[in-house]
Amino acid sequence: MRMCVLVMVLGAGCGRLGFDTPAGPAGMTPGGDDSPPGMPVNLQPQVCGAQMYSTIDLSKAVDLSIAEVPGGAAVFAIASMGGPLAGFTVDVDGNLTRPLRTVVPGTFSASAAAYVDSTLITAAVSSSQTLVQIVPADLSSYSQIANVEGEYVSKQALVHASADRVTPTVCSAGLTVNPFDPAWKPMASQLSVTTAQSTGIAATAVGSEALVAFSTEDATATPKKDTCYVEQLATQATGFGSSQPFACAAPRLANDGTTSSRLVFAAPDGVRTAGVAVDQLDPTTALVAPGATAPRIVFDGQHYWTSYRDATGTIVVGVTSGAAFLTTPIAGVAPTTDATYELAMIGGAPWVFAVEAGGVSAHKLCLGN
Repeated sequence: MRMCVLVMVLGAGCGRLGFDTPAGPAGMTPGGDDSPPGMPVNLQPQVCGAQMYSTIDLSKAVDLSIAEVPGGAAVFAIASMGGPLAGFTVDVDGNLTRPLRTVVPGTFSASAAAYVDSTLITAAVSSSQTLVQIVPADLSSYSQIANVEGEYVSKQALVHASADRVTPTVCSAGLTVNPFDPAWKPMASQLSVTTAQSTGIAATAVGSEALVAFSTEDATATPKKDTCYVEQLATQATGFGSSQPFACAAPRLANDGTTSSRLVFAAPDGVRTAGVAVDQLDPTTALVAPGATAPRIVFDGQHYWTSYRDATGTIVVGVTSGAAFLTTPIAGVAPTTDATYELAMIGGAPWVFAVEAGGVSAHKLCLGN
């Protein structure tokens, strides 16, 4: 079995690594009530704008990732079955501003992106390695800044852990924190949590810190042991967290601007959700959609938006509005795989991008009566 090559940071003053016994917030209902006091309730999610990029052929793409940038977004994909990282850009209305082009040559299986400190960052996974790059706004070139161990990288390719910039990855050894100095030079990787084989990772900002969720499975245990972990990274070497004895495959995280966050994940019976209070994962999960896969979640400043592929393969978007969880299917959108669609915030609005047989589609979402 491959193991990550890492440097452990130990000793007094480094803080506490590992996991507490979780207390967890109260059990949740699907959606819950996340509307601030005085906000309108029971508003239905709607498609309020759409684009189709028929000239962008990503029909053989295996993965999609999006970074919101000033004036729009950069959209990245692995261009073919085990191929280079390609990308294009759009404005806040979804209009194409730069056509598809190869951004990072190579043979990759998964991608990630982020816009942090006025810098566009991409990451691409090749076997057990994650390559991290700085990409200019016009996607014309790239500068590789790291090549780290990691079979899985968060779709949010880089996050702040207080003053530190880090790319979280997971592999057969556990959670790795890969930091960068102010000049974007890689520093020694830190093994934050040692676990069994990891199967996916997500990250989001919580104030100035980062929250990471990842799932593991121990096939050597009888019965097989699954665990879902959350870790709040205060710095590159300081973390506090918790775990629960269930798998959280294909995890995604969002934070509401306070100490409360929301985890969505794929479970054997469909898409489920759980709350995270600071670094404490709720032991109670709620079924969002039976038979669904490919969960996504974002927070727009007022509401959590959740999307998934239902049992028929249709993309469904749901939003918490008052005490209700209201959903709308995006009719006719048929992403080629679970990995070839994304939910992202662009210009203050949630958008769904999907790789389809006829090109790439984009749908802007809003709330209405």
